[in-house]
Amino acid sequence: MATLTLALALVITMLLILKDWQRLSNDWAYFAYSLRDVPQTQEKGFF
Repeated sequence: MATLTLALALVITMLLILKDWQRLSNDWAYFAYSLRDVPQTQEKGFF
């Protein structure tokens, strides 16, 4: 029973991550794009 509950929790977590992935990737793309306009953050080792 514990294994079934764990598997169900994993599936639900995966579905939630997939549902939010488009929004998260859009936020990350916007964040990375906004970094291009700030030259002082482009230091060596930042990425």
